[in-house]
Amino acid sequence: MEKHIGPTHLRNLGRVVAQAWADPSFKTRLKADPKTVLAENGIEILPGVSIEVVENTPEKTYLTIPTPKVAVGASEKEIELIARKWEMASGSSSCFTCSPCVAGGELEPVPSGGPVVPL
Repeated sequence: MEKHIGPTHLRNLGRVVAQAWADPSFKTRLKADPKTVLAENGIEILPGVSIEVVENTPEKTYLTIPTPKVAVGASEKEIELIARKWEMASGSSSCFTCSPCVAGGELEPVPSGGPVVPL
């Protein structure tokens, strides 16, 4: 299974979204048991992480704030690096808490309140 955010993971996620749009029974199943459906489609979610599927409508759009990749008090340079990586990503506004995907490998994971450490 794909464990890191990368081309295969994003393609698989895109396939899940497209199938949910095209197949109401698939969408119902995805909403009811997202971990199983995602795993069946090559997207493994870490143990202990829950997934909630929400659906945008013409009247309501959800903004998901991903798990922090920078610590509180990060420098403008560190924030800009993350912003550029976000911009260069696929354009997906969704981030599942799968295996660590930390700014394209340029930063180590940030412990709660810990410093951002360049690799």
